[in-house]
Amino acid sequence: MHKNKDVKTSLSYIFLFFVIAFFLVTIGFITLQGNNELNLAKHSEHWPATEGVIVKSEMDSYLVRRSRKGFTKVPLYVANITYSYKVDGELLETYSVSIGKPQVESRTKADVQLVLDKYPLGKEVQVYYDPNNPETAVLEPGVSSQNYDQLTTAFCSGFVILGVLGLFWFPIQEAKRQSALRSKRKGKRKR
Repeated sequence: MHKNKDVKTSLSYIFLFFVIAFFLVTIGFITLQGNNELNLAKHSEHWPATEGVIVKSEMDSYLVRRSRKGFTKVPLYVANITYSYKVDGELLETYSVSIGKPQVESRTKADVQLVLDKYPLGKEVQVYYDPNNPETAVLEPGVSSQNYDQLTTAFCSGFVILGVLGLFWFPIQEAKRQSALRSKRKGKRKR
């Protein structure tokens, strides 16, 4: 009976180890992606600019699930903006408004309409492109609050994992301490 309990405890530790390892690797990946995105946004402030033109500017919508109201579906509106530009005589086309959020999304039409009004079809625009990879371009260079989203997610996830670890770790350590005390008492009684 005692061995069976030890096996279950060992399996619990192994399972907990793999769960924690999975979450740490995931958080590490999210942090790496977020840091790369933030660095790209910072570098975009120094990218060269070229003239471009808006070739598509329209609103799309699709339904997304929302859990607050019993998994009802609500519309999400998207500003689909595509622009063309030339670098070294090559005509390129892309859709990123800024680094981090290539397309502007909102639950309200008004927010998306503001972006569409800023970039109407046929408008001539300044396009900022990565000189090492001209296919990467934006209309709005630099860092914005959305560039911190992944880092914030990773940071908060780390705190959640620490909290969960605390929920498991301290009771396990207390159980070990109590078990050691019981074993010690039994050893003294036998003498």
